[in-house]
Amino acid sequence: MADFTPYDQSHRVSPLLLVFTIVNAGQGEAIANIYKKAEAYAAYFLNGKGTAPNNLYAVLGSAGALKKDVILGVIKTDRWESLRQAIDARFAVSKLAKGVSFTVPLDSVAGVSIYKMLSNTRYFEKAQK
Repeated sequence: MADFTPYDQSHRVSPLLLVFTIVNAGQGEAIANIYKKAEAYAAYFLNGKGTAPNNLYAVLGSAGALKKDVILGVIKTDRWESLRQAIDARFAVSKLAKGVSFTVPLDSVAGVSIYKMLSNTRYFEKAQK
């Protein structure tokens, strides 16, 4: 019989976060590139629409800001801080580049293969003892 070692004893396992970033339409590609550099699993794009009343947008001077890009990705918690800093830097570029970003913890996934896929785990990432 083969010797079986549980995955979490042979590899470094880090909790996962689902990252949401909402920006004005046209800004999503820049955020997706930031996700990629931070080794997030993917950047899924969704089209969104702002829900504030039109008169509020007129007062704020952003009448065309109703359309939104929503970008989703999965990242290990130990990579979140660098991703957050990069997103903050992007938001500081101009008024048009502003947005909101937040995370939701993923408590469990269906198996080791799914975890490895979502966490971008490479075959050589072994636990450091």
